[in-house]
Amino acid sequence: MLRGGQARVLVATDLASRGIDVPAVETVINMDFPKDLTTYVHRVGRTARAGRRGVAVTLAGTGLGEKTLMREIVRRAGKNVLSRSVAASAVERCRVKIARLEPDIKAVFSLEWQEKSLRLADMEARKAENMILHEAEIMSRPKRSWIQSKQERQDVLEAKLERSRKKIEALAKGG
Repeated sequence: MLRGGQARVLVATDLASRGIDVPAVETVINMDFPKDLTTYVHRVGRTARAGRRGVAVTLAGTGLGEKTLMREIVRRAGKNVLSRSVAASAVERCRVKIARLEPDIKAVFSLEWQEKSLRLADMEARKAENMILHEAEIMSRPKRSWIQSKQERQDVLEAKLERSRKKIEALAKGG
């Protein structure tokens, strides 16, 4: 849906705050309250891109940090922010509806995890196949070496050992 341009609503978390562009998104709903103004700006910037219009919805609690940040958002946005208070009974009705959706949400997470596992297994299988198909080429490549050659590393170790010997001798002589 996202890639096909069919998604009109994006439920945003910090994960969605940067780097994605979904052309059809008209509404962003902040799943949780952003931690700072920059995150808020990037989240709501997923809508109304390239001069288009859009709406961002942020649910703010009564915590001091959320109130302070919300005041700053309203101050900077000016006339473009509308504030609504939601009755506790409405919040509870929504909480109940969301609780009923929990099994579906868990099922989606499970499917996502399974798909990710399959992608990783497929990637490992392709890697193994390539290792088998191109074994001769891979084995013919020169071995990776450190920035220093083996002899240079040995010389450095011997120099450290010599310095340590000299310090011990100096200490033994009382110096």
